Amino acid sequence: MQGKWLIRYGENCEREFFSEIELIKILLGLESEHRAEGMMVEVESPNGDCLSIGLGKSKSVLCWTPASNCEDYSTSIPGIEDPSDDGMISFLFMGDYSEYPSRNFLDLCLAKAAILSFFITEKKPEIIKWE
Repeated sequence: MQGKWLIRYGENCEREFFSEIELIKILLGLESEHRAEGMMVEVESPNGDCLSIGLGKSKSVLCWTPASNCEDYSTSIPGIEDPSDDGMISFLFMGDYSEYPSRNFLDLCLAKAAILSFFITEKKPEIIKWE
């Protein structure tokens, strides 16, 4: 792994990190701090690709934004939808709430595995389906 990895959260918070362990510690700390409102956290690779994860709730959402084209934005889909779940989930992102429909909900463990996959491979996680 080469280059600068960044994690962004809150309105103006940014940290550089260098290892999987450091990334996990940061994510667990943020998750613990933001259980009440939930928070979207953005991880940026050295080439500028970004993967955001919703933390602090029982379910998560992932959002992919490639450096090459910010309009080529993708959101996670679970693969197996729960038709009884027709709600919305919101996460605080850069000072504002972003809402996502239930079709984008993921198991939090799967979302965390995708973040680690992104860090290790520096590519859009293939363990996730996208829309």
